Amino acid sequence: MKKLFFLCLILVSFNTIAQKLVTYIKIERTPCYGRCPVYSLEIMSNGKIKYEGKRNVDKMGVYNYKVSPQKVKSLFAFIEKNKISSLKNKYEQVATDLPRLHMAFIIAKKTKKIQNAEAGPKYLEEIANRVDAVWNELNIDRSPIPYEDYPAVEPVVIQEQNVIPEPQIYSYVEQMPQFPGGDAQLMQYIRNNIKYPELAKEQGIQGKVIINFIVDESGNIINVNVVKSLSKECDAEAMRVISHMPQWNPGMQNGKKIKTKMNIPISFKLN
Repeated sequence: MKKLFFLCLILVSFNTIAQKLVTYIKIERTPCYGRCPVYSLEIMSNGKIKYEGKRNVDKMGVYNYKVSPQKVKSLFAFIEKNKISSLKNKYEQVATDLPRLHMAFIIAKKTKKIQNAEAGPKYLEEIANRVDAVWNELNIDRSPIPYEDYPAVEPVVIQEQNVIPEPQIYSYVEQMPQFPGGDAQLMQYIRNNIKYPELAKEQGIQGKVIINFIVDESGNIINVNVVKSLSKECDAEAMRVISHMPQWNPGMQNGKKIKTKMNIPISFKLN
């Protein structure tokens, strides 16, 4: 009877460990307003690594490599300490001008995807930093390897659910739209044209309004919207300034001018 009890205990313990076993992780860092790096990084428990640099990174393109599984053992052990499977599938963004962090895990052969992980528990950012560290610590010649040589398992595709993208409108492209004269002139234009609403001053309101708009194929500013509000008066003033901007140099993709979504933060700060 005792032997049967201990055998059952061992089986239960083994099953509990198997349920937490992590075999794959992927992180994806997305664009922001500014020069944020845009890339994805996948690591498997067998030591296979895939990095894809998309924009504002030292290495552009797809890079594959393989290290000893011991190199990633501590990373996966750290992941297994946290309750990843019970987390939300999507968190609300803190601000739209910040880069997003999307993550995907394979835990006990089940896929768990988390969108906007930067707004979730702090340990998700710590996991992402450890994933970055595994890649950054590799002192190798990171020459691209043909994609067909990789991987042993199917990569997890991280996509936002229930979102229908607007046709032919992009959030980031090979050549992003640019204000005439560049970012410095854009900031100067905003400083010269913004007017602090008197009511907001009287009420001591200060902070940031984030405006989303589209630069069309001709460089015109269209579809101006507030995505982060401060006050009715400040929102209206921020929209006015953005709506009256001169024509931009439009975004380019594959040598063609295309419509591109942009975010710009407008700050209201009392002296």
